[in-house]
Amino acid sequence: EAWQDLRSIGAAARWLLRQAAAQRWNLPAERLGTHAGWVIAPDGRRLDYGELAAAAAQLQLPDAGVALKSASDYRLIGQPAGDVDARAMLSGRQAFAFDQTWGDGYVAVIARCPYAEGELEHLDDSKARAVAGVEKIIPISVREAAGLIGEVPL
Repeated sequence: EAWQDLRSIGAAARWLLRQAAAQRWNLPAERLGTHAGWVIAPDGRRLDYGELAAAAAQLQLPDAGVALKSASDYRLIGQPAGDVDARAMLSGRQAFAFDQTWGDGYVAVIARCPYAEGELEHLDDSKARAVAGVEKIIPISVREAAGLIGEVPL
């Protein structure tokens, strides 16, 4: 099962990172903790995973494998996560990498129906046309859009 594979991979990575930090600090790995991307020594010293990655990659896992976290040690699993960006995404206020501008290229934006398998019945594009830089608005159906992959309908 993928869940067990991911748990094993996480445990192995954590074990290797703790071993790398233990070698750097000359401490027993069992005395080191991990939290939020850091290996932490009992005295408060910290090394981030990025600082340890190269050294950890050179180490070998023990033949017997490594211990998995017990459910009582989970910090995130089973906790409500919420989606801190959901409201901004749904309202169009969320900034994405796509929102960057590069030179004189065109930017295409797809506005989809908010309902699954919904189709456009009416489009009032007056506000969109009033935005500086808008060149063209092309209403298309889902079927038409599927046929346009790789084409630019300008």
